Amino acid sequence: MAVTEEEKLKQSFDDNKPPKVFSTFWHPHKTFTDIFLDYIVSYLIPLKGSHENSDDVMINIQHAEKLREPLQRLSMQEVTGKHGPYRKFDIVEVTLKMSRKDELLDQWGIELPPETSLPSPAKEIPVHVTFPATLLPKEVDANGCKKNEIGCLNLKDDLILEKLAKDTPVIVYFHGGGFTLGHAHQSEGINLLLKMLECLKGDAKNTNFIFAAVDYNLAPENPFPAQPLEACSVTNEFITNAGFENVHLLGVSAGGSHSLVAGLELYRALPRKSATSLKSVVALCPFLNPACDSLSYYQNAASSHLTPASFLKWSYQVYLELPKVEEDKNKDNQNGSLKELLERGSNHRAWKSSKWYSGKAIRRWAEPVYDLPKFPSDGSPLFLLTTNEGDLLKDDGVAMVDALQRVGAKVSYHPHMGSHYTGTVLDQDGYTKVCDEWAKVVFCSDNGKHL
Repeated sequence: MAVTEEEKLKQSFDDNKPPKVFSTFWHPHKTFTDIFLDYIVSYLIPLKGSHENSDDVMINIQHAEKLREPLQRLSMQEVTGKHGPYRKFDIVEVTLKMSRKDELLDQWGIELPPETSLPSPAKEIPVHVTFPATLLPKEVDANGCKKNEIGCLNLKDDLILEKLAKDTPVIVYFHGGGFTLGHAHQSEGINLLLKMLECLKGDAKNTNFIFAAVDYNLAPENPFPAQPLEACSVTNEFITNAGFENVHLLGVSAGGSHSLVAGLELYRALPRKSATSLKSVVALCPFLNPACDSLSYYQNAASSHLTPASFLKWSYQVYLELPKVEEDKNKDNQNGSLKELLERGSNHRAWKSSKWYSGKAIRRWAEPVYDLPKFPSDGSPLFLLTTNEGDLLKDDGVAMVDALQRVGAKVSYHPHMGSHYTGTVLDQDGYTKVCDEWAKVVFCSDNGKHL
């Protein structure tokens, strides 16, 4: 059982001495390599600094665009240089243009606040579907297809989902980036898939797969609830419309919020269908707390450069259209009650007073830990979550694990040392355990029963 944030607070705080704030060069849960990489990558992707939430949406958009370019360049360099994963066997990629299904709001009982509308017009959702060429039916000829920048045979076929075997494992991947940055070809998802295949070592009946990377539309241009609606639309397309029977959702950081929301909402709306088709939901170091007011934020803010507190708070502000947070810089951050320390400079008041907070159904799309469905003892997909001890988002994941366990969900929790996601990758034993466990769920099932 994960330790809840409330229990952690009681253990860590007394009225005379505030909790320890970890420094840049000394952190009990980070290695030297972790700290060094945190610095280097933060230099290449400069998220640390002043993130002012402007009342002018165009200024927020310009700020996001400025941050996107170095992340896009760095991640594509890694993918194209390293993934030659796809040099070992022929992989086909088909880019599908899926639609945002606004009608799901009514069908699933999600009510928007008064005088609130979805971003319009709805944009297409590019979904990059990759799979081994051996899965192609005989009537589809990939000869003559050119390889794209990540080494895949680039096939154009809008009807490809109808032609693929419905029992093939499907992994729907939602990238990270604080709801404002990132793209579907980020390497975290591909790395995990390749490590899973490596872990199997011939144990699976077959290692065919369909990997669907979702290029959901980013904020501030596409504010909440467009992104979770897109995630639900894509997931519903694979399970309900395309009829795949072995579907798994994967999300990293902000993508972990989308994988959890899509999985939970699909189960709530279609419990029988999701019980037989949705096999697992994976959220690696998920970004789940709009208030940004947990103990892990307080203790790790000074030592986190790749995912600085200023960027995380700004991301939620522009994603949820929260008012600008005015921070009193004259206050001593070490004095006051624990509640005051955690809320100081956070999004706490802005989130609690937002239009999304008072709506029960729509609130859980922004704060997935809120209002979970009950799960029967034999009807839950596997929820696999990871956290990092030195991550500001650590308590987001811990709270989600605890909430899922309380409603009877099947949960596997993997706490790791280190910084946001970096600590998981550096912990080779821990990362291998995650990949090995999930690989057996994805590839080693028999008629829907996990071995």
